[in-house]
Amino acid sequence: MDNYPSLSIQRLLELCLRPERDESAWSELIRRLERTIAGVLYRRLIRWTMPTNECVQDLTQDSLKKLLDNDARALRKFRFEYENSLYGFVRTVAANVAEDYHRKVGREPVEPLADFVDPPHPEDYSARAERDALLDHIDNYLKTQTSELERSIFWLHYKQGYSAREIAEIRGIQKKVKDIEYVLWKIIRLLRGKFNGPFEGPPEDDENQDDQGFPRPGR
Repeated sequence: MDNYPSLSIQRLLELCLRPERDESAWSELIRRLERTIAGVLYRRLIRWTMPTNECVQDLTQDSLKKLLDNDARALRKFRFEYENSLYGFVRTVAANVAEDYHRKVGREPVEPLADFVDPPHPEDYSARAERDALLDHIDNYLKTQTSELERSIFWLHYKQGYSAREIAEIRGIQKKVKDIEYVLWKIIRLLRGKFNGPFEGPPEDDENQDDQGFPRPGR
């Protein structure tokens, strides 16, 4: 039996495209492609909006549909030029989906679906406006203090809910988990010093947190 997580992407695709359907191989392939697609979508969309998890997930499914429609015709026509060239093809598909979405909705920010399903009470609008203004202020400040990659890592974690490990697995990030954790730790200290307040986000594993709930540096 093949150890699917250890297989190269080329070997995995070969197993998926055999006449007899291998569900385990397909599950592993889709898992890998979803991570690549989601990373591309987020980096594209964040250029003009703050995408929600729901938005990224929906567009990820749209991208997969393009790859899997008509008996995975796009994947069957694909030819490897080098071992991992499939990822480049998938990134192109995801980028096109993001651009199509951009043209469709324009440049207005993408609001979370919950805001429309469950409208807030009138008094909540003031608090939300203050929060949005603060987030804009934080983002503008980070543009002057951090690299674009560090800023993307911060928002992937604190807006999208990605863990340090998930961020490290996004193709193009090219950083180890401990490096991601250090970036988050550094930025949180920076923001606390500037804005004098707590900045809470999705928690990491307990063993990777300091006593205030933020990632330890260099773990």
